[in-house]
Amino acid sequence: MSTPKISVIVPVYKVEKYLDKCVDSIINQTFTDIEILLVDDGSPDICGKMCDDWVKKDSRIKVIHKENGGLSDARNAGFEASVGEYVIFIDSDDFIEYNMLEVLYTLVTEHSADISVCGICNCYETYQQPQYPKDEILVLNGEEALKEVLRGERMPGGVVTRLIRRDLLNNHKFIVGKTYEDAFFTPRLFLSAKKIAVTTKSYYYYWHRNDSITTLPFNQKAMDVVDAYNYTYQIVEKECPQLEDLALFRIQWANFIVLDRMLLVDHYKNLPQYRDVVKYLKKNWLSIFKSPYFRKGRRISALALKLNISFYKALSYANNRRNKEQG
Repeated sequence: MSTPKISVIVPVYKVEKYLDKCVDSIINQTFTDIEILLVDDGSPDICGKMCDDWVKKDSRIKVIHKENGGLSDARNAGFEASVGEYVIFIDSDDFIEYNMLEVLYTLVTEHSADISVCGICNCYETYQQPQYPKDEILVLNGEEALKEVLRGERMPGGVVTRLIRRDLLNNHKFIVGKTYEDAFFTPRLFLSAKKIAVTTKSYYYYWHRNDSITTLPFNQKAMDVVDAYNYTYQIVEKECPQLEDLALFRIQWANFIVLDRMLLVDHYKNLPQYRDVVKYLKKNWLSIFKSPYFRKGRRISALALKLNISFYKALSYANNRRNKEQG
């Protein structure tokens, strides 16, 4: 049997409601020279059985059953078992456009690139919204691509939109035990690539779940986002210092993300990290207020936080409510 061109790796954990739609969108791709690895990460529901049932429907599907180790561990396990010339990771609660793999494979081969990337469409309960509204083709080196990811407009930060040449992944594994694993993974990967081909058109549909670990109230793991962008800053400082302003923007952004989650907790002022996060943001409020990278609402909220945490909390709540109403 010949080696498949693409290995599609799908970590599976507690996604009964979404799994069939995800797998269905993969097996019906216009690009058919693929293998599909469903990695059952010790899911306590019937996801393991659902994976086994899919094997009976499509010979390209393989199932790995393992003890729960988290998303990074499942992705690493799937990669170790895969054989494709190119690899892509798809989250099992999302789905993809019917021709996404064909588009990415065409991009990566036509431009002799190490990685190809597509745009992402954010899906909510009542609406869908592309991250970037224009359709553009970009051919970038690794540093240019990292700049786009840090900027956060034309290129999504998640690994799930990327088709990656297999040998590039041999030296890059996901860090086990971390949330925001993609933010840890991306800098080294991109800076090791010579060429990255990008379409900003949305082919990947990312489902924003209310019970996602990144949308729940604060817990200790929420600090991983700050650690991830501190890690990115250290890499940028050594290898591409011209991106330091963007790397700093991401650290500031990460602290806002953490603070917003803290405010969902009743006694947020008693959280051990609360004072450090607020102190950092207040210390950097003027830099944030003048930053060309933050949106107007976030810049104003930095000023509000400098004045009073209650003022910041009320403004943050109003902004979130308005964003939901506007879709």
